[in-house]
Amino acid sequence: MTLEHVGIFADGLAVRRVGEETFRLARQYVVEVVLVGTDQICAAIPDIFEDTRGIANELLFRFEFPERPGALLKILRAISTQWNISLFHYRNHGSDYRRVLAGIQVAPKERAEFISHIDDLRYAYTEETNNPAYRMFLGT
Repeated sequence: MTLEHVGIFADGLAVRRVGEETFRLARQYVVEVVLVGTDQICAAIPDIFEDTRGIANELLFRFEFPERPGALLKILRAISTQWNISLFHYRNHGSDYRRVLAGIQVAPKERAEFISHIDDLRYAYTEETNNPAYRMFLGT
């Protein structure tokens, strides 16, 4: 199935063309599909936060890495396709180091594995998940 248009708000939830394996699994396991609009998604986000005191298992990290070819790619490879990047804010201030603020959706049982992946980077990072300033930035 190929969609003609994918909206910008929920673009992390929708793709223009569903992968063959994803489609096969959905046909096998999904019993019902409920279509919702942007307003319903926006209304559900505070409910998720209130119920879980988090943003759908989102961890917030601030990375600092050297300005050199492949450095950013190294971060993205460490996160891999195993975890979803829900926020990515890249800053370049003209220095020898770059900064990224990234929100990554990590299931609680996968937290240790995720931390191991980013430890292997050997780049400076700080977890900002509970930082009130970043919480205000995100509007939660």
